[in-house]
Amino acid sequence: MIIFLIIFLIIFLIIFLIIFLIIFFGGVF
Repeated sequence: MIIFLIIFLIIFLIIFLIIFLIIFFGGVF
């Protein structure tokens, strides 16, 4: 259960990072 929670957290952080990069580079360029 703990391993599943860690995997879910990592996936959430990756998705959040991708969205942040899209917004950041989208605003710059």
